[in-house]
Amino acid sequence: MTVTSRTTLAGAAAAAAVAAAVGFGLASVGSPDAARARRLDAHRLDDLRHLARVVDVHWTREGGLPASLGDLPGLDAAALEDPVSGRPYGYRVVAASTFELCAAFDTETRLRRDHLWWHPGGRHCFRLEAEAARRHLLAEVEADRRR
Repeated sequence: MTVTSRTTLAGAAAAAAVAAAVGFGLASVGSPDAARARRLDAHRLDDLRHLARVVDVHWTREGGLPASLGDLPGLDAAALEDPVSGRPYGYRVVAASTFELCAAFDTETRLRRDHLWWHPGGRHCFRLEAEAARRHLLAEVEADRRR
């Protein structure tokens, strides 16, 4: 084998190794579009968690759930809307202390299916109990007092 053919063979092997590494990386991490979709879904979940806490505070202070998310004081309008579509997140009172928060997700979450915030891709509603969250709020108030 000549030096030129060995160099060509080594270059081809190196290119194949790089292509395999890139392919493996994209398969395990996903494309940039998939990563963006996961980040946006994480943003949506953060928004819904924040809204749930605000609804819980309202429930604790007022003794009932708000009729709409617009009835909650001090919320930035952006916190009420999907970061991409600008459509409002869904909210519905189900019972005296039970409510739903809804959003349209681009991906299925990687959380266990029995996790409170697990969701499929597409529109999904989370049914939440304000009473259960009241204990969490009281723990936060107690922690604030100790600071």
